[in-house]
Amino acid sequence: MENIFIGAGGGGLWNNPRQPRYNKEAEELRSLRKEEADLIYIKREESIRRAKSLSTSASEKSTASKSTYQCEPRRTLKRNAEACRAGKSYEREMFHPGPYRDMEDEKKRLQNFMATGRYEDPGMSIKKAERRKPEESQKPDPYEEVLNEIEERKQFLEDMEALGQNQHSFVVNSQISQKLNELEALEKDRSSKQNAGK
Repeated sequence: MENIFIGAGGGGLWNNPRQPRYNKEAEELRSLRKEEADLIYIKREESIRRAKSLSTSASEKSTASKSTYQCEPRRTLKRNAEACRAGKSYEREMFHPGPYRDMEDEKKRLQNFMATGRYEDPGMSIKKAERRKPEESQKPDPYEEVLNEIEERKQFLEDMEALGQNQHSFVVNSQISQKLNELEALEKDRSSKQNAGK
């Protein structure tokens, strides 16, 4: 006893769907395409038997293009060791300490804060007083200027030695010797002017 279920759609696992019916034009077009496909298949089989290709010109073009095309060597994106060393990849950035704060000024600033309740720079009152004074146009003594520059350079050397940075000592010492030579030249000028004035 087999129960056959015929659904409304006409399909299913046990029911074979009916072939759709086409109108005459579609049926003729379908049969025409089927005949063309059969003819193409027969022609292909014949050409294979004769060992001829369907289009000789296309194969000639493809062989000609293959012979002229040369493959360029592939460029790698990795750098070699020499290129890496040539760049600045292996150089370390030198540590340059920032300007350090003067502890005496910091102590005074904290004392002012504890006394007044607000921060005031100790140098501000001096700057205000300097603004009030009319500036005197005096020419600084060149001898004193050179002495001050020598003292600055000596102080710089001491600071660098305290920080452990001695690599600048040669340059600064050479600058100090130049300034000493300038001092000697200034002394000679002074003595020659004094001798000429007598």
